Amino acid sequence: MIYGLLKNIETESSFYSIDLQKGLSYLANTNLQNLSPGKHLIDGEELFAVVSDYTTEPKEMRRPEGHEKYIDIQYVASGEEILGCSFATPGNKVSEDNLKTSDVVFYSTVENETDIKLTAGAYAIVFPQDIHRPGCSNLTNLQLRKIVVKIKIR
Repeated sequence: MIYGLLKNIETESSFYSIDLQKGLSYLANTNLQNLSPGKHLIDGEELFAVVSDYTTEPKEMRRPEGHEKYIDIQYVASGEEILGCSFATPGNKVSEDNLKTSDVVFYSTVENETDIKLTAGAYAIVFPQDIHRPGCSNLTNLQLRKIVVKIKIR
């Protein structure tokens, strides 16, 4: 996982792959507040963004998840959330496996989860070996605009 601020992308982007640079560039150069919720193609199914407006919930109400075919750039456009983060390990207990149909697996428990606070302008890059629990908050009912850029693993 990589954690960063979009405002620093000019000095940091040379350390990222071309695909990560494309995804971060999309976030930096798009009026994200004007995007409608839903899927927005950037480069077909290889690179796209999913815009969501929702209310955060207590951590125990959110399910940890992982992906196999896509890297996520989880970006908070407005509001804030806590993103639970862990690694894929044999001790994690799968509750629902939809990897074949929708590239997501949900977990009932994960080992050694840590929390990262994502405020407006912050992002987390989540790789397939990372498990993440988005949309959490210690305070309930925080409004959030989140853009998740999905980058297909090649």
